[in-house]
Amino acid sequence: MDGLVYEEFEVRLADGSHPREVMVEVTRRCNLSCLYCFRDMLKPGYLIDMDKALYERFLEDAVSSGVEKLAFTGWGEPLIHPDILDFIGLAKEAGLKVLLNTNGFYLSEYGYKIVELGVDELVISIDSDDEDIYRNIRRGGDLKRIVEGLSVINDAKVSLGRDRPLMKFQYTLSRANINNLLSLARLAKEYRVKDVIVSNIIPNNPVTARMLQCLGDGGCIESIKSIMEDLTRVTLDTNINFYLPNMEVRTERHCPFMDKYAFYLTAEGDVAPCIYYAHEWRPIINGIERSISPVRFGNIMERSILDIWRSTDYVRFRFNVRFSYMPSCLDCSLEDVCSITRSNEYDCWGNSPTCSHCPYARNIVSCPL
Repeated sequence: MDGLVYEEFEVRLADGSHPREVMVEVTRRCNLSCLYCFRDMLKPGYLIDMDKALYERFLEDAVSSGVEKLAFTGWGEPLIHPDILDFIGLAKEAGLKVLLNTNGFYLSEYGYKIVELGVDELVISIDSDDEDIYRNIRRGGDLKRIVEGLSVINDAKVSLGRDRPLMKFQYTLSRANINNLLSLARLAKEYRVKDVIVSNIIPNNPVTARMLQCLGDGGCIESIKSIMEDLTRVTLDTNINFYLPNMEVRTERHCPFMDKYAFYLTAEGDVAPCIYYAHEWRPIINGIERSISPVRFGNIMERSILDIWRSTDYVRFRFNVRFSYMPSCLDCSLEDVCSITRSNEYDCWGNSPTCSHCPYARNIVSCPL
């Protein structure tokens, strides 16, 4: 591609540039209905599974493009896809690393096979070790089933002589479960979970924002600060790592998808830059509701991965994000009155689309990659 011109500077993509990781959305369906889920804003007809032929074509192209790792996660529960074990097996046969993010409901059923297939990382979304609190947040979930599944995983690792998958907890922090964070260490230690990754919720309606969001809430921030010493002690005693989100907005930005040379593949085969911009929805951050439109750079059934990755529009987008060539909306003094910040369509510097108010780049929220 030709160089991108920025005033007196010309920027050219390095020879051999290629993606290294892909977040694969094998389905947008889910067996749970969590209190804060993005999926609440999706229309029923939009809740589809990825076609097996599409996945096989993607996998062949991904390998030839230099992709090294697949993360099965996204806007649905991967283990409800009827072909998920085949998808994982094909990826491992192709020599790729595999991360599987699941709500844990089907681990007791699929756990042995997950270990046998050689999944490298297993991220279990769990928001409390208290059954009542868990059930109220993850509606339709069953904490006992998750615990049984953790046992199945560990037993399978012993019987098969494996040290993988490395297990991690994904903990979505809210006012409803902030007091359960420390006690989760007990469960993590018992079932040999290595990391606990804590992330803020992103509300998609004013009621959830008012009742559950910790971000910007002085009481929640003080609670987190008060348990920091205890978390440090637990880390030293158990060797369990707690990764906490930022509870206050910082100007410094690091996009996890840019840092890991990753993209998001939708169930239809569209290439999106990240999970946040994969679909249409309306998140609420800092009390401001924003309209997010999908950002897509091509479809793998029509163009190769490398062709999409190296296209001018996608390269320009990645450059702007990686080097923060855009305004910083979340800590701007005009945020409350600026109409431009109410969508991702464009920003006051002329970028379109824009990532100027992305919470992932601020480590306010996180996603498994």
